[in-house]
Amino acid sequence: MQIQLLIRKIFVIIALVILVGCDKQIVHDLSESEANRLLSRLHNEGIESDKTKQADGKWALSVSSNNALRALEVLNSSRLLRDETN
Repeated sequence: MQIQLLIRKIFVIIALVILVGCDKQIVHDLSESEANRLLSRLHNEGIESDKTKQADGKWALSVSSNNALRALEVLNSSRLLRDETN
C-alpha cells in the first residue's frame, strides 16, 4: 500500500516537472531580424526563450509556459510587438 502511494507521488512529481518545462509559442510569423530583436529583449529581462523556424520560413518565439505572460508583458511594454490592426 505504501509503495503504491509512493509510486503515485513520484508520477505526480514527474508530470508536474514535464508540464512546467513545456514551451509555449508566444509570437509567430516573424522575420529573422524581428525574432532576434525580441529574443534579445527577453534575454535582457532574464526570460529564457527560443526561436524556431516555421515551415513557411518565418520565425516563432517560445518561452516556458510559466514565463509566457511575463514575456508578453515585457514585449508589449517595450512596444516591440506589431499592432496588427494598423
